[in-house]
This record gives sequence, C-alpha cells and structure tokens, in this order.
Amino acid sequence: SAPTPTTAAPVVVVPPTTPAPVVTVGGNGLFKTDQTRSSYEALLELVPLTNVVQSGSNPIWALVSEGGAAGLGNDVVSEGQGYAVMIAGITLAAMDSNDPNRADAIYRFSAYFNGWKKMCENSTPVSPCQSVKYCNGGTVACLPGWKHDKDFTTVVGTGAAPDGDQDAIAGMIFAVKALELDNASNRPSWYDEVRQWADASATSFMVYNTKISTSQKNRIVKLGSCWGGWEMDGNNPSYHGPGMYRMMKEYQANFPAADRDYTMPNFNDNVNNLEERWQMVIDTSYKFIAATQCADVGIVPNWAMATELGDGSVAHYPGAFSGSGTPQYQFGSEASRTMWRTLFDVAVYPNDAFEQVEAVLNSVHARLVDPAHFIAAQENWVDATLEPCDGVTSVFPSWRYNAFIYAPVYSTLVLEASNVATADQQKMVDAAGVIVNTIPMSTSYYSRCWSVIGILTLNGDLAKASQRVLHGNGGGVPTIPSPTTQSPVAVVTPAPVVVKCSSFSDKATCNAQEELKCSFRFLNGEQVCRKALDTTACSKFDGKRNRCRRKGCKWNGGSKKCVGRWN
Repeated sequence: SAPTPTTAAPVVVVPPTTPAPVVTVGGNGLFKTDQTRSSYEALLELVPLTNVVQSGSNPIWALVSEGGAAGLGNDVVSEGQGYAVMIAGITLAAMDSNDPNRADAIYRFSAYFNGWKKMCENSTPVSPCQSVKYCNGGTVACLPGWKHDKDFTTVVGTGAAPDGDQDAIAGMIFAVKALELDNASNRPSWYDEVRQWADASATSFMVYNTKISTSQKNRIVKLGSCWGGWEMDGNNPSYHGPGMYRMMKEYQANFPAADRDYTMPNFNDNVNNLEERWQMVIDTSYKFIAATQCADVGIVPNWAMATELGDGSVAHYPGAFSGSGTPQYQFGSEASRTMWRTLFDVAVYPNDAFEQVEAVLNSVHARLVDPAHFIAAQENWVDATLEPCDGVTSVFPSWRYNAFIYAPVYSTLVLEASNVATADQQKMVDAAGVIVNTIPMSTSYYSRCWSVIGILTLNGDLAKASQRVLHGNGGGVPTIPSPTTQSPVAVVTPAPVVVKCSSFSDKATCNAQEELKCSFRFLNGEQVCRKALDTTACSKFDGKRNRCRRKGCKWNGGSKKCVGRWN
C-alpha cells in the first residue's frame, strides 16, 4: 500500500492530461497478460496426454509422449513426466489458499509425482551410472531412466536426462513450499516424502548430472547421468536451467541436515560448500549459453560442445555432435527451450538473475520488438523474426506454427525489453498470450506441453508462484497502490496521500509513470522505483549496456548510447 505522509501539509497531485499506458502488472516486476486461460485450466490441458495407471487415494499418472526420440505414443519420457510435475507444482504454488480448485491441483500434483517416483523405483535396478542411491533412505535412485512404457511396467531407456530431472525437482520444490503455507494438520500425508525427495534428488542431480572441469573453476550440466559434459562428450544449451539450480541451491541451504536420511557425498572438488557448488553450476550454464549464442539474433543451436579456457571462461568447442535426431546447428525443438529456461531464472529470482538473463535475452528481444517483425495490425510476428546467424545454420521450418518453438520464445517478452514503449510491449505480451493460448484438440504432446508452460509464464503465475512460496509473499502478486482519502477525525482533515515513485513496487507499473518520471532501477543492491535519471546522467554509461539498464536508463542497441527514460 502507499506510504502514509509524515507531514500534515497537503500535497496536490495533478493528474496527467494523457492517461498513462495501461499495463497488466505481473509478479516480480514482469509483464503479464489476461489473454490466456487460467493456470488450472491449462493444467487440465494435460488430460488428453495422461494415462491413469492407478486411481484412488494414491494415484499414479503417466504423461504419455510421442514424436522423435519419445516414440509413437506408447511410452513416457522423463522430459514429459517432468513437465507434468513442474506444471502441477507451479499451478499449486500460484493458487491462493481459498482457490476452489486447489484440492484438485494438489491431487493432480500427487498423481504426476507418484508417476515420477514409480519411474525412479523401476529404474533403480538398472541405473549403473547412479552407483549410490539417495532417495527413500538410500534405497531408490532419485533420477529415473529417461524412457518407460506408459503403464510403468518396463524401463525402455536407461540413464537419467537432466532436462526432465530439473523440471521435476523444481515442481517438487514449488509444491512443498506451497504446502508449507498450510497448517501442518492440513497438509497431505505425502508432504514429508516429497519434501525429502526434492532434497535428495537435488543432491543426486549435482553428483550424477554435472561434471567439474579440470581446473575446478566450472561445473557443467551433462546430457545425463551416463553421458555428456565437456568437449567431445557433447552438450546441449537447452538442458541448462540456471533458475532451477538456484531453486535447488536455496532449498538445500535451508533444508535441515538432521532431516536427511542419507549421507552427503564427497563431490571430489575444492569447493567449500553446497551453495557455492550450485552457484558454480549456475555461472557455468550462463557461460556455456553465451558461448553458443549468436550475438545478432540471440538464438542457439540444438547441440553444441563446450571447452574451458585457461582463464576459466567457457568457449564453444568445434566439431560434430547431435542426439535425439535433431540437427546440431538448427534453432529447433531442443534449442527453443533455452529461451524459456533462461527467462525462468529472472521470473523466479528477479534480483539475483536480472543481469545474466537480460544479457542472454537482449538480442532475442530486439528481434521480437522490432516493428518490422511484430506487425501490430495483425498482432503477430513474421517468419523473419528468427533467422540463421553465426553458429545457427537454420531455424525450424514454420516455427510460428509450432508451439514448442514459439511458446518459449514469446514467453521471454514478460521481461522488459529495450527500445520499446511499455504500452507497446504490453500489446506484444497480449498478442503472445492469444497465440499461445490456442490449443486445438489435435495438439500433440510436445506442442501441448509447451503451450501450457507458455500460458503459466505469460499469465504471470510463474512469477506469482515464486512470490507466494519462495519469497515470503503468501498473498500473491503486488497491487498497484492508489491514493485513498481518510475519514476526518474531529475537525482535522488528514492530508491526501502522496503519490511518488517510491509508492510503486513493481517494474512495469513504475516504468509507466510518465507524469512522475519514474524508473525501476538498482539502488544499494535492491530493485526500487525512483525518479528517473536524465540523459545527461545516463550518458555516463554509454557503451555499458548492463550498467545503463541497472540504472533505469534506456539502452539504444544501435548507437550503444544510454539515455534517460523520459528526457
């Protein structure tokens, strides 16, 4: 709410002659749109893909996949089951405690989680790359084999895959933290099991899905428990989810050591503690993404290889490498996920991740907000928005008609872009919402899942979930403060509430206050709304894009100049 003035002197606020841009405020200072279905309704879009293996009070549900390495529609891959656990966890975490659909969301999360657990249990006898088990008191492999039959009777493909693993772990953490807001007596019977499973799974991920570099300055995410890593071992930019590693870092730092029913392993590195180890994984992921990204368009290839240089930086390693039948140098069904996995970090941890995420998404944003690419009259983008560039020889054909490409790409627009008016970007976010929200009955597994993930991002619930359950704001998204007139006491008339930049707590609303000339910027390590710097002050940051943006100034990517937001 707006702060109460300490002085009795009235302050007259003159309303602007031109209404400020109408902005739909999301959580964590991000844009959002009301042009999609609710997250609960989106969760129900997984029903056509779901095989009910077991119903009743202890349900087990499988998210059946098809296409590419996933097969012909008779199997479950950890990628898809991980999507289901994550989607259900985010949906639950974003719900208010009195939401009439909350009990059903809890049930659906448990059903998909139990499916994941069943995959882990079935994989335990055939998981040689997980020599030590950490779940269920050290008896179950926490990371399932990557492919199972849809009835969970047979392990079809062994070896864990980190993309599905990290999505599932993030979903577990969201669900656990959401249920922590309930009274202990109201939590479901499986709450403590999932709470411990999330921690043990994070440990397993660090042990088996990451690899320390020779210098021990970097720790890279592999392609799975049995393969991938540095140089000729191969890698994939879209497997890297720094925001999820940040969730695991925070979750494990706050998890009581006495509650662990396993012994924390020796990670065979010179890192002091688990938090620093997770931070190394986060930083290495950003280094790898930057090394594989083309600067002018901002996209990445499906597959790439990484090497560590003498100064500790990470560079692209030359050579041929591919997997899952997707072309190495295409921005395709693998690569597109990189955009969303990067955006996830700032949606969940805006203060920690802003600079790194903004650096990755800046070029993609420049393409998306270019008037030559976004046709406002049609509320849509043109094919040329994404095009081949250095290191990417092709873009997936008809990418604008495949949700597994456009949903993760368009979702990045919830983060403020450079060189575009706030109201114009809101129109783009609304247009993206309409497009992503379209899910015909015939929509297949991969596109359907990414449509749902895109909806949860564009409608603001991913950011809201993090606010509610990770950052202590159990009430959900912030509201725009508005002046109120207090009732008079005796004959004394209270002063009107002062509206000033500091009254606003979210980025989108702050940056829309033209009359007050506000800007959202970093101050003493925190993101706050303050009076905007003018061009004279901002010009000190010419040629320094990140510092320009952090100061709340506007960056001109063409001239490399830093200018004031309003003058």
